[in-house]
Amino acid sequence: MGKTQGGERFFKIELNNQGDYVMVPIGNSDFYDHFAKGCKQIWGMAGGACSKLKKIERKYKSSRSLESDLKRIEETAKINVQFSKNAAGIIDNIFGEDTVRKYFYKSYEENPGFIPGVECFTDFLDQITPIMQNLLENRF
Repeated sequence: MGKTQGGERFFKIELNNQGDYVMVPIGNSDFYDHFAKGCKQIWGMAGGACSKLKKIERKYKSSRSLESDLKRIEETAKINVQFSKNAAGIIDNIFGEDTVRKYFYKSYEENPGFIPGVECFTDFLDQITPIMQNLLENRF
């Protein structure tokens, strides 16, 4: 379990090996609703981003020049960066500021300009969703 503050129980979820964590208010139904809506939003954004990335690949599939390769990279990066910013905002809004930075601590340490891609966020959700489901089912 975790701490109790003002009668409310919290569950501590470790984010990395550096001691960073988030606290989930176990009895707060609104928190779970907020989490579920955020996950749906991120999964929807991930699907949209993947669809856009496939279109870009098809668009530049037949042209292999330095100029077209650079345009493809630029368009792909723009989609990935926008997705990352939006997804990080949603997760940080749910769990608290810098949750994404803390979860991917090692990647940020190795590369301060690190921007998590779609697969990073889907991995995060794959890891945390079962924890949230378990907390929801066993909270009383």
